[in-house]
Amino acid sequence: MSRKGMNRNAGSTLVGTSSGLLIGGNMLRWAILISAPNTNRVTLNFQGPAALDLGITLYPGRDPLWLLYDRLGEAIHEDIFAIADTVAQQIGWMEILFG
Repeated sequence: MSRKGMNRNAGSTLVGTSSGLLIGGNMLRWAILISAPNTNRVTLNFQGPAALDLGITLYPGRDPLWLLYDRLGEAIHEDIFAIADTVAQQIGWMEILFG
């Protein structure tokens, strides 16, 4: 990014049918964009294992999810866990860092 002090990281994670880490915590995270799955659904959770449909659920073919510090507060800095409902899904993400 062009603004001094801002940076971004991007990647993708294979999310399976048991809870796993989507992206590790980062105290510099200001925002994160998470892609919707191609098929089935994926549930996200902070601070612990994800359980299907108990958290933020992403549905196939929908717009990406923006999570912002202004809305979530300190929770944006936590680990983000995910679980897929029937088959593993590749989920892309991009985090915006400040500092």
